[in-house]
Amino acid sequence: MVILAFAAGLLTTLLAGALLVPSCGATGAAVSQLLGFLVYFVVRTELGMRVWRPLPRRALYLNAVLLSLLAAGHAFFAPRLGPLAPLAWWVLLAAVLYVCRPSLWAAFRLLRPVQQQH
Repeated sequence: MVILAFAAGLLTTLLAGALLVPSCGATGAAVSQLLGFLVYFVVRTELGMRVWRPLPRRALYLNAVLLSLLAAGHAFFAPRLGPLAPLAWWVLLAAVLYVCRPSLWAAFRLLRPVQQQH
């Protein structure tokens, strides 16, 4: 099972690298690695569902794809965007903090010192 996921990721990396590296250089190599990892991640997760209990995967895959698209877009377009390039990452951070705010508040509440009873 692990070998199948590894082989799928490796094949994707090699094929994407053959297409992207000649025209994009190191950026193409990085993006081909990213694509290979995504394929490995999906195949490994789906095959794992056959052995272990199922888990909700929509949010997991959506997050992985969105972060990968943002990373690949940054790799390709950051030089053209100049100082605006980090803006997408700041927007992502703000969105994550907003969406995860209930969990973050719960974590901060756990960090408060416990008041002792006298």
